[in-house]
Amino acid sequence: MSQNAKNSLQRLLDAFRHARYPDGFPLSRDEDSLAKMVTSEFEDWCNQQGLASDLEKAEKEAALLEAAEELEDSFVELAAQGKARSISFPRADGTIERRWSLVTKKKSSSQSRSKTQENN
Repeated sequence: MSQNAKNSLQRLLDAFRHARYPDGFPLSRDEDSLAKMVTSEFEDWCNQQGLASDLEKAEKEAALLEAAEELEDSFVELAAQGKARSISFPRADGTIERRWSLVTKKKSSSQSRSKTQENN
């Protein structure tokens, strides 16, 4: 799904660029206003082409992908701190899936016995 999410939005952007800016996007010193202008034009173009629902779907998929990447990064940080671990295994389609789990610190049996003895 992650590759498809990027590709859906990228395909729309590529089609827009070829239709409106075949020689490349205009140059501007004010990148923020240029980005707003091109974004607005892109949305208008998608509406004119009957692609508004495709754009909305691609944006949602891209947002999910970004959230998944942030979550993955957070698990990597937790793993570096010894608070999470992952396992990887091959899937039927040839890709490799990684699953994360949080690590819980268990008291050793000798520690729990000594605490029990202290409380008695």
